[in-house]
Amino acid sequence: MKILVTGATGTIGRPLCAHLLSSGYAVAALTRNKETAFEKVHARSHIVQWDLSQSTPKMENFELNDWTKQCGEIDAVINLAGEPLVGKRWSKAQKDRLYYSRINATRAIVTAIQEKRIKPHTLLNASAIGYYDYHSEKSFTEDDGPGSSYLSKLCEDWEAEAKKAESYGVRVVQLRTAIVLSRDGGTIKQMLPAFKMFLGGYFGDGSYAFSWIHIEDVIRAISFILENKEINGPINVVSPNHSTNKEFVKAVGKALGRPAVLSIPYFAVWLRFGEMADILYNSQIIKPHRLLEKGFSFRYSDLSKAVDNILIKKVD
Repeated sequence: MKILVTGATGTIGRPLCAHLLSSGYAVAALTRNKETAFEKVHARSHIVQWDLSQSTPKMENFELNDWTKQCGEIDAVINLAGEPLVGKRWSKAQKDRLYYSRINATRAIVTAIQEKRIKPHTLLNASAIGYYDYHSEKSFTEDDGPGSSYLSKLCEDWEAEAKKAESYGVRVVQLRTAIVLSRDGGTIKQMLPAFKMFLGGYFGDGSYAFSWIHIEDVIRAISFILENKEINGPINVVSPNHSTNKEFVKAVGKALGRPAVLSIPYFAVWLRFGEMADILYNSQIIKPHRLLEKGFSFRYSDLSKAVDNILIKKVD
């Protein structure tokens, strides 16, 4: 069985490709930079380059070029492509990059399916828990509708683009992933420089609910969904136990042997990151209702154990 993975050099994509290969799958890694991919993606992956940079933001003049010809027979697609959400200020131009990098990549995959250039039976398409609203007490499951934020709109449109593949007989799953805990990317990697300078801190009073998932459970959940063909539609890829921002920051500080006592005011983060600050200063409690219903077992549901495993490789 051959799996096409987009976003193969990202925080999830790199370990996912390695896991799929070790599980006996063949992997085609679709990337914008072939040279970088050779350094980051497992050597047994079939690396294929694609480039959406010549298309207009709304894909009005998009062409598939020849990337589909290089892929060979594809049984399933795991689409993780998109500009990273963290790291840059959410200016108008950056928000457009976040939006269209996801819409264009997904549209390219669906167009290739529509034109029968690739013929997968399954499309697992990335999304995020940003789909839901913010709330300090209410928890959200897959049965809840979208929120009203910019990120909610992005996720809603992103999922709608992927859902079009169902018209061509493809099983579609939207992976609504929480903040991923990994040393190789995402939130913890962004935090490490501050902690090394003894400047680790939490946001505001630290009481904001924080929904997370260990990278290993992300990979295991994707593999579980891939293998269970009766699963379709939205799936919350998130630990069953949320924490507060202060609990998370203190767990990181403890694992690193660094203090975590600073309170970071909203305006400081807003000046650096713009609207992205709203994600950090609002609560989201998301539950993996459908994964648990289908019998998936989480390896890391305790925050301290998850952080320790990532930062000090503690044996459970």
